[in-house]
Amino acid sequence: MSSSATSSSVNGISDKLVADAGVANDDYCKLSYFLHCALVRCGIDNVLQPEMLQYDSSSADSSAKTSAQKEALLVLTTGKQFSLESLSFKTVFLNKHGDNMSENLLPDGQAAVHLTMEQVMAQTCPLQCDPLLLGGLIQVQPTAVLVCNEDWVRAFYAEPLQRIQPQRSASINSRSIITNADIQAMFVRTTAHEIKANAMDMTSKLQQLMGAKRKEQQQQQQGFQSFSGQGQSLGSSSSATGTTALASTTTSITTTTEALDIFDPATLPAATAVDDTASSTTSIAVRLLNGKRQVVKLPLSCTIVDLASQVADYANGSKFQLVAGYPPTPLLKMKMNNPDADADANTDANTDDKTGSMITIEQAGLKNAQVSMRAV
Repeated sequence: MSSSATSSSVNGISDKLVADAGVANDDYCKLSYFLHCALVRCGIDNVLQPEMLQYDSSSADSSAKTSAQKEALLVLTTGKQFSLESLSFKTVFLNKHGDNMSENLLPDGQAAVHLTMEQVMAQTCPLQCDPLLLGGLIQVQPTAVLVCNEDWVRAFYAEPLQRIQPQRSASINSRSIITNADIQAMFVRTTAHEIKANAMDMTSKLQQLMGAKRKEQQQQQQGFQSFSGQGQSLGSSSSATGTTALASTTTSITTTTEALDIFDPATLPAATAVDDTASSTTSIAVRLLNGKRQVVKLPLSCTIVDLASQVADYANGSKFQLVAGYPPTPLLKMKMNNPDADADANTDANTDDKTGSMITIEQAGLKNAQVSMRAV
């Protein structure tokens, strides 16, 4: 058994669920079964290649996945398209968790069940399904949804990913036990604005890649080389010196402005425990560098720096920015570009407000917001 096995594995809950489902005792097969239940059984059966969905313990092909197939499974189950976070509240629902899930929808003794859309609408508290966009653009309509409990998610998603590549599970990689709270934090409803922003972001990235590829091909065909020589300038040498000094000053100003938006885990203050039971707290959903989501609860009086300190451990020592909106904009720039942003801020001459040390969550308009970490 892996050294990172969780307590539920030791107690046999996960092993029993895997055996009862007829899934091969292989972490990649468990991920295939997750995709099978979250997509195929929900009526989305024409988007993945068959080898990505082989999980049957009676089939030798299930456990004999190639390295390329294994890497593809990791990309699928941890990316923005088919990860648990991306499918939550679309085809996958956690039992008794969410705005409209106060009642138990699982039959006695079962860890998961598929409900047709007719059955969903017939529930006393019908589930609210968010739109599912393939490729960020094409909306598909599932014919059923998967309702499961924490044990099912632990057995077929959280534990396999933790064992295969712990660094992909940033919120749980520092300990062996995956708690119910860890799993509940994976289920965050995506707002319509964020769905649109993700779609536009994916389109923009695709266009950038295509543009860069065309430029590279043109340069190869034309034998293009960038000019790197030094030209001659008219006038005295002092003129050239002045021009160089002006360019240097402009570069310095630009670099300083950009540096204000960058957080360095090495220099950030240590994250401190906060009272998340106070009435003036808010929940901020932060998309981490690995695509996972972490819900951070903070008082509205905390600052942007406090928020950065809470998620700094997930940056693995790398510098990062906190961005929001579309196009994604650093929080500090959003604050400085708002003409009314500093109306209530402390303008003490000895305080550099642009560092974010005095900008509170409330002043930045981050109540119940969606924020992303961006590597720099």
